[in-house]
Amino acid sequence: MHEIRETLRYRLLIVLFSLCGLLQAQHDSLYIQRFNDMLSLSPYASANAVTLSFIPYGEDVSPEEQRALYQPNLRGGFGLGISYRIADFSIGFRQRLDPVTEELYGHSAYANLSFRLWMSRHLLGEFTYQAIRGFSNLNTPLYDTTTRYSEQTPYEHRWDIKVRYLKMRTVYQFNPNKFSYRSAFSFSERQKKTAGGFLMNISIYNQNTTADSAFLPDAIRPFYGDLAQVNGFQITGLSLGPGIGGTWTGGRWFLSSVMFLGFDAQVFDYYAPVSGRWISELRPAPMFDFRLSFGYNAPRFFAGFQLWADANYLRPGPFKVNSVFVRNLLSVGYRFNSPKILNRVYDGAVNHLIPQPYRHLMY
Repeated sequence: MHEIRETLRYRLLIVLFSLCGLLQAQHDSLYIQRFNDMLSLSPYASANAVTLSFIPYGEDVSPEEQRALYQPNLRGGFGLGISYRIADFSIGFRQRLDPVTEELYGHSAYANLSFRLWMSRHLLGEFTYQAIRGFSNLNTPLYDTTTRYSEQTPYEHRWDIKVRYLKMRTVYQFNPNKFSYRSAFSFSERQKKTAGGFLMNISIYNQNTTADSAFLPDAIRPFYGDLAQVNGFQITGLSLGPGIGGTWTGGRWFLSSVMFLGFDAQVFDYYAPVSGRWISELRPAPMFDFRLSFGYNAPRFFAGFQLWADANYLRPGPFKVNSVFVRNLLSVGYRFNSPKILNRVYDGAVNHLIPQPYRHLMY
């Protein structure tokens, strides 16, 4: 029985790595410098922007006076990024808000978890989870004339609005031995010469948005038909998008960008209070994913600025929902020779768990 289990485990690993690893050639050292036995530590400062906007359909739609534009009150944070061999992850802490800013834009809570796994030189797997609570409607002064708000608090604050966003993203690189995605966006490699390449992005995501009462203020509900009272929806999407990227290098300085354009297949589930029924819809939508990075990348020391933009265009029923996540990141780091005990533990795990033909993928 033990031999049968070992044989099954071995064959399963072979299948998995054959599907996602793909056999690959040795990297071109003229273009890319790798750091297999180094541990990178990079303190960073970040700023996050999240936008949730509701827009009705129609030829006479006013882009401002008929929509709700919700944003949380987020300020920058600090954290630490760690990179070792095939894995990158980060942990961050949010900066506290001052009382004046919180009174003006409301109170928000935010949590973010990200993990990146390089399953081969061709294939990147990325996991992202974000939870945001507390939004303010920045369009309130355009259509709300009640005395509820003042110059000191001009926006309607909605602590009850919550967004949970989970995304699993896979990026396939067609020529990773010349163009290094890792160099620009995790600093786990170093691009030595200018190069570019084509990529493919396949993602699965789920966004759950809820509130204790209707998302839309009274003043604009007539423009949204039967869904004016909606206070929650869930979207599950599958994205597919080809992309192109490139890195310019000038000595140890670099400028890199990657852009994906494609389409989403989105499944909506939401409740329409007016009709008293649950609605499920399958809708197509455009997909956009953009990354930008520039900075200094030496064999030991590195520093850089990154911009990540992830946009989902949601189209349920008689209105549109634009959901945009943007992150700015400034990091400074250094590569150390990794501790011998860490190398021994890692090598032992690879030699024990990974079949011989595929061990090179783990470095």
